[in-house]
Amino acid sequence: MPSRIRLEAQVVEFINARPPEFRRRAKQALLGLADWEGDIRPLRDELEGYYRLRVERYRFLFSSGKEIVVLYAGPRSTAYETFEALIASGDLSDSPL
Repeated sequence: MPSRIRLEAQVVEFINARPPEFRRRAKQALLGLADWEGDIRPLRDELEGYYRLRVERYRFLFSSGKEIVVLYAGPRSTAYETFEALIASGDLSDSPL
């Protein structure tokens, strides 16, 4: 059964700031999350319990439970470090645990 997907405000702003072709690909990839489709990998170590969706050189980081919550989006070069800092600061609305 497909899951409900919720995007945090940062993710929506990130997508809207990109060119139209990327917005189309990102939206298609995010819709695929409902059926667990796409380049999805579980995260490890300090980020265990979260997942990433790769779309081009960008990463969408999310938690999965009763609904899929896409918590953060950014370029691969900084996405994981920034996401880990957000978790440590308590600025995320969802936790996988």
